[in-house]
Amino acid sequence: MLEASLAEAAARGRRSWDRRVICETLARADEASAAGQSPAKLAEQLGVPRTTLGYWLARKAGLEGSPKVADFFESPEGLAVLHQISVAAHFVIGFTPRRGVRGVCDFLELSGLSRFVASSYGAQQQVASQMEVAAVDYGETTPSRLVPEMTPRKITLCEDETFHPAICLVGIEPVSDFIVLETYAEKRDAKTWNAAVSKALAGLPIEVVQSTSDEGKGLLAHVREGLGVHHSPDLFHLQREISKGLCPRLNADLRGAQRLHEAAVKATEAWQRAADLHEHFPETRRPGRPPNFPKHIEWAAQAEAQALQAVEHVKAERQQVREALQGISEAYHPFDLKTGQLRPVETVEVDLQQQFAKLDQLADTIDLGERSKGRIDKARRLIPKCLSTLTFVFSTFKTAVEDLALPPPAEQVLYHHLIPGLYLCKAASKASTAEKRKAIEATARALLAPVQAPESPLAGLDPKELAHIERVATECADLFQRSSSCVEGRNGQLALWHHHLHTIRPQRLKALTVVHNYFSQRPDGRTPAHHFFGAQHGDLFAWLLDRISLPARPARKRPKPPPQPLLAMA
Repeated sequence: MLEASLAEAAARGRRSWDRRVICETLARADEASAAGQSPAKLAEQLGVPRTTLGYWLARKAGLEGSPKVADFFESPEGLAVLHQISVAAHFVIGFTPRRGVRGVCDFLELSGLSRFVASSYGAQQQVASQMEVAAVDYGETTPSRLVPEMTPRKITLCEDETFHPAICLVGIEPVSDFIVLETYAEKRDAKTWNAAVSKALAGLPIEVVQSTSDEGKGLLAHVREGLGVHHSPDLFHLQREISKGLCPRLNADLRGAQRLHEAAVKATEAWQRAADLHEHFPETRRPGRPPNFPKHIEWAAQAEAQALQAVEHVKAERQQVREALQGISEAYHPFDLKTGQLRPVETVEVDLQQQFAKLDQLADTIDLGERSKGRIDKARRLIPKCLSTLTFVFSTFKTAVEDLALPPPAEQVLYHHLIPGLYLCKAASKASTAEKRKAIEATARALLAPVQAPESPLAGLDPKELAHIERVATECADLFQRSSSCVEGRNGQLALWHHHLHTIRPQRLKALTVVHNYFSQRPDGRTPAHHFFGAQHGDLFAWLLDRISLPARPARKRPKPPPQPLLAMA
């Protein structure tokens, strides 16, 4: 049977080797090797290319971990077990509503592992409890090892509240995505925020210089009186107020225009059917003069065209809103995304006011209500805060560069090339389309090219000094934070957990925070904790593996008595 499978696979080509055939061939190779037969002779007997068999053997020998484990899973029996485990994982995780401990129980049953591991809810609940405690312990002990290696620095803190239904205060450092604060509280006033943030930052060599959040009164008072730092408004909430002011009215207008268009289309079709019926079926004609079908069809077509024009007109108005929101987003940057040049505060203000002027004109055109116009005015009131954020960023740039005490040519390289180039590299990763991303990346490369050139004013400096300069420039590029989207995303994740668990216990919340900080990975493969502390922290899963008890053996299956008919029992 193996020979037939090998012959069929060889006829289809090297990309068609079935994994079962490979495992059976490797098993045959092990037997031949034990009998003293050379792999080359076996390959000739089986009709497998000698290099192919050699590659299979080398790949098996190069597998990490225990050779005995590799031998088992590369055998036909082990492959069957691996296939069952893989399919069970996909089925339970991707296609069943069971989550948590009960999902683990289902997985153990379907994968066949329940023959060796107790799959009852009680047994697996003990494992889950141990894992929760161990994860919290990891999160409490690891920072003490990493803080001594941490370079003191200044950060921005994104803050927000969420509810499940208890109040949960969340604070994230946006550059690393490290959750600095995630705890339940009885209130969300400034006093509660101050106490929670102070406790979370205790012992960390960091200084909060800016906070990005919505306009909640408690948060603003906390930033102003507790942290005493600059507050950057959240661009998302500014755009959201505009959308809430205009989109409900435009969406309602669009639905109404579409209904009128659908009715006009039906009317045209009805007159066309009536004309066809009158022409081809004379017996259905009524006495008297027939209607002027061509004229009625023409009028119906005109009404249909007018209705379609109304639909397109409302869609164009909705597109104007989208373009204005995009214009606000593109205007609110410290550097021009097309040229990399610094954008003066006055220029940004003019661009933002132009976009709001377009929105005001649209609001007057559609006769928007006063309440909806109030939402646009509420968003407009954030413009001075946005401009204040740019002023804060530019002044911080100047202070940081002057503290380096570099010659004037080197300072100009930082101002006009290094900091803008690093900022555009980060902006490119957040671009909405691949075309925009590539354009911004090209501009960033052009800006950074003079920095790396041999004639650069930075050339020839000590490597340690260059590393310090790059770190300062990177911190400057990271300083402008116009959105608290990292917190909004985390709140969404917690909402899903609450929907699943119905309640998130404080201990569970701590464990989820630890998993986010020390296990989830950024695009570069590093965890948020690695980014935040600047040092390796060890493998969280390996830590849990060493501290969780071995799984219990399954209990002996007890056959259940067959159900007895109720009437027979009576």
